[in-house]
Amino acid sequence: MKKTSLYLLLILFLHSDNLFSQLEKTNQLILVISKNWSSTICDLYIFEKENNKWNLIFDPYKVKIGSKGFAWGIGLHEKQNGIQKVEGDKKSPAGIFEFGTAFGYDPIPPIGIKIPYSFSDKFMRCVDDTSSMFYNQLVSEREVEKDWNSAEKMKFQDSDYKYGIAVKHNKENVAGKGSCIFLHCFGKDESTTIGCTAMTEKKLKFIITWLNPEKNPRIIQLPIAEYDRLKIEWNLPTIN
Repeated sequence: MKKTSLYLLLILFLHSDNLFSQLEKTNQLILVISKNWSSTICDLYIFEKENNKWNLIFDPYKVKIGSKGFAWGIGLHEKQNGIQKVEGDKKSPAGIFEFGTAFGYDPIPPIGIKIPYSFSDKFMRCVDDTSSMFYNQLVSEREVEKDWNSAEKMKFQDSDYKYGIAVKHNKENVAGKGSCIFLHCFGKDESTTIGCTAMTEKKLKFIITWLNPEKNPRIIQLPIAEYDRLKIEWNLPTIN
């Protein structure tokens, strides 16, 4: 019994370490913080760690998220109690997430970029059809056989996707758990999104060129009460 108990404790320790010790290795952090679960306007903070201390790069600025606020997404965190994100709920995912590829209308990547970049031509799609084998993936209609009835065009007349960065929500692509989550530019009317996080082109281009895979960047999106609850456990910086 004693050996079994020690073994279970070791498994729990390793599981916890796998989830949260990575934040100790994270040296670039973006926070998207709302007043509550239903808020659609958030403060975005950009932090960089030096000598084990978080430094705020510049004052937070306003961004917009899904028109229905936040719901818990699937990321690097353990599953939390509360409303869980599902496809089509118009909620942005709350939690800790990795970054995927950047993308944009310009075939030439922004100067200084360190993360992967994809040119969003007229054939690029993000598939939101839950029955597709390409659900929650960026694909080109020139490179795969289409099996979907619904997908987002990644290049169109509006400026929303002029630049963007994929957020690795639901990276196992579980059908119905939410798809195609990005940081992207504001549209013409700077409205809310259907689940992404939108900001000015200037701010987004800064983030795209600032992110450095060697610094293990992460994004955390939360209502402020959840941030305060998890701050110590996740070893997060203090915010005002």
